[in-house]
Amino acid sequence: MKSLINFFIKLWRNKLDSNTQQQLIKTFCNHYFWIRKVHNTYKTLFEDTSTRELLEKVAISFFQDLNKIIIEYLILQFCKITDPAKMKNGLNLTVEYVVKYMDWSPDIKKNLESIMSKLQEFRKLIVPARHKVIGHPDVKVIISKNQMIGKVIIILMRKKAEINKTRLFFLIFCDYNL
Repeated sequence: MKSLINFFIKLWRNKLDSNTQQQLIKTFCNHYFWIRKVHNTYKTLFEDTSTRELLEKVAISFFQDLNKIIIEYLILQFCKITDPAKMKNGLNLTVEYVVKYMDWSPDIKKNLESIMSKLQEFRKLIVPARHKVIGHPDVKVIISKNQMIGKVIIILMRKKAEINKTRLFFLIFCDYNL
């Protein structure tokens, strides 16, 4: 992780003089790594068939609850890092902020804009669950017993190949694949 942060700092060394901007990218990458760690935990616990079967034998109710908690948390965190950079109360440290407000060479910026575009397409699939279920319990959704999180998971399963291309949950942005 430290080498990746240093990689970003080297990219900006000629352009950024500010320690504040370097601290922002460190904070951004640390947050990304936390999301990645949670996602890897989810995959380890719930996407491996033998592990999932073992968990169901040991404490099915607990791990069903944990599954839901992790899914909701990942959806919320992914939406947060793909929120707009500018909102009415100020600036957010998001993908858009890093791409638009940091100084990049033209080729790196073009690549980052492409990644940001793919992430925004993925965001469109999950943001309704964030807005209507996770962030604010929508009365219409509750009354209709709409299982929005379940629908989001089904959409994600159907789009798995596409999601893997964009390396789910922002994996490509803070990797060396710039």
